[in-house]
Formats: sequence, structure tokens, C-alpha cells
Amino acid sequence: AGLATQTVGVPAAPPAQPRNAVGGTPVRQKTPTLQPFDDPLAAARAIEAEAERVVASLRHSEGAAKLSALKALTPFTVKGHEQVIRAICECLADAQAEVSQEALRALPRVAVRGNVCATEAGVALLKHPSAQARCAGISALAEVAERGDAAAIAGVSSLLTDSDASVRQHAFQALGSVA
Repeated sequence: AGLATQTVGVPAAPPAQPRNAVGGTPVRQKTPTLQPFDDPLAAARAIEAEAERVVASLRHSEGAAKLSALKALTPFTVKGHEQVIRAICECLADAQAEVSQEALRALPRVAVRGNVCATEAGVALLKHPSAQARCAGISALAEVAERGDAAAIAGVSSLLTDSDASVRQHAFQALGSVA
């Protein structure tokens, strides 16, 4: 009752295509296309709203929400947005390794090399009590710090004598990218 039936061996009829009233020729369906904002102010507001939504998700208490937000980041929506970059950098120090690793992958998608905000956040992580967070800061600087940045070089160099062997190894490997 209420189920469509089909005779075995007989293919189902294709869906009816709209036809022109004159001559019965098929009507072409328009494919929707994305239109750029006609109003630059509306575009700016939309980008800002998206950035605020992303920041809220990145600062969520649950790791799964942060992870989803990090994976969904695209450079087209928030490239260079300082609040988003700072929120990603906060995720670098997250206790969940999966969140901090995804933040490392997301940072270069949003911050270009030489971005001051990302570099400052990376340098700040070098002083974190967690060895994992210090390693994340080193890796972030290797991705986003301008080559020759004095603060990045000094911070990474200072970790060559860190008490944690993995931090020392990360620092040694990253020096080639920042110096």
C-alpha cells in the first residue's frame, strides 16, 4: 500500500522533463551558480560573521567541536583573520593530541608566512609548560614565521637545551625553516 511497484526486467521510466508549451521541446533547466556579493559591505559582514562562528567553535569546551571547526576551515572564508588565527593557536596547546595536530594543519591554511599574529602566538607557545605544546609552537613557527624573524629564531634556539628530548629535536629541525 502506497509503495511504487516496478515489473521485474522492465526499467523504470525516467523522470518527466519539463517541456516547452510550443512544440513540446525540452526546456533547459538553469543550474544555480554562486554569485559574488554585489555589496562589499555585505561581503565583509558575512566574512566577519563566519569568523565569529569559527572562533566560537574553536573555543568550545568539547574537543570534537574544535576538531570539526578546524577541519572545516578554508582560506577563502577567514584567511588572515587575527581572531581566528589566535583561536587556532590556542588549539595548538589543546590537551587532545588530535586537536593540536589538526590546528597545526589548519594554521598555514589561514595564516600566511610572516603573519605577525601567528608568529607571536607560536613564540608564546614556546614557553608553555607542556612539552607537546612547545613542540606545536615550534612546528607552527616553522610553517608561519618569516625566515629570519628574530623572535622566532631566539625562541626556537632557546629550546635546543630544553629538558625534553622531543622538544630539542623539534627545535633543531625547525631552525632551518626560521633562520
